[in-house]
Amino acid sequence: MPHIFTESENKASDLGIYYLPKVKDGLAILAVMKHADFAARFQEACKASQAPQAMSALGRWLGVSTTMAWNYHAGEKLPSMEKAIEIASKLGVCVEWLLTGRGPKTPPKPPDEMIDISDLPPETRAGLRVLIESMKSADKNQRAA
Repeated sequence: MPHIFTESENKASDLGIYYLPKVKDGLAILAVMKHADFAARFQEACKASQAPQAMSALGRWLGVSTTMAWNYHAGEKLPSMEKAIEIASKLGVCVEWLLTGRGPKTPPKPPDEMIDISDLPPETRAGLRVLIESMKSADKNQRAA
């Protein structure tokens, strides 16, 4: 039978252990969520990348079992480094951010997709930004039509 934690026992969140309420026979049972921060970042990255929502489809998409996809989503387990790199690549996020929350969320753009405008006068840079934003809006509207 699972242990029912009292409020005083629920102080372990200071140690990075979180208890999530589950209900069984009308009683709140608190279960340990071992990697809550990873789970939140994993869920955020899945949503942003439009990954499949069903755990079976998500598992297939990531190359893991349905159970393992659920474990990542629920914060029960962390992927191995090799699998974390694969997952981060699929989700379009940096592996360090996914695992630790440090560093940039998304990898930098490749150099061939970037243009250095830092040596242009401020008013020219501002004008280019306005032009680019208007082009993005026009492209978005065109795709929607």
